[in-house]
Amino acid sequence: MSLPTRPLTGLGMRFRKVRLKKEERRKKELHILFLGNVMGRKGLRTLLEAVKGLKSKVIVDVVGSLTSEPEYAKQMQEFVTVNGLSSTVHFHGSLNNQPLIEKLKNAHTLVVPSSYEGFGIVYLEGMGFGLPAIGTTAGAAGEVIRDGVDGFLIQPGDAHSLATKLQIMNERRDVLVQMSLAARTHYLAQPKWNQTANQIREFLLSFLG
Repeated sequence: MSLPTRPLTGLGMRFRKVRLKKEERRKKELHILFLGNVMGRKGLRTLLEAVKGLKSKVIVDVVGSLTSEPEYAKQMQEFVTVNGLSSTVHFHGSLNNQPLIEKLKNAHTLVVPSSYEGFGIVYLEGMGFGLPAIGTTAGAAGEVIRDGVDGFLIQPGDAHSLATKLQIMNERRDVLVQMSLAARTHYLAQPKWNQTANQIREFLLSFLG
């Protein structure tokens, strides 16, 4: 008996197929999507500190529950207000279906600089919409994001490095376009749930000899 050599990662059809429009990656100010519950380990503070230090105008959409760690969520909202980021950072709470799809379609990049991720499904979902992902070297983000190819990896809490990566995406739209195409290609190469189920079935049947 041997262990499966292919990844057992399945991607469900949570969203409809999307058409990647390269020209959209060249337009307007950089739109950043943070997708995750607003809690300490998800790293929103790192993103906000990075955005605070940017020279160029960006838009940040924060999509995720504000009730998981309400005190932390309140602190983040106060950080935005105190640092004059109210016109830059927008908290939307939890979104599902079409409203969430619209945020994914309108974004240029997905940024979730978590201190730890058990598995980076959120990054893959973003890549399905052609969004280069930025995560950290902690946890499983590095198993999904190919640094410098379809996104970037930073050290947890490194707001300066994150700001540098965002500035590259904002100023070098040719780089953003190439990363976007690479992200979409990477997503399409992942096994779907039915393929994963078949791999698991084959693995279990191997016990029967």
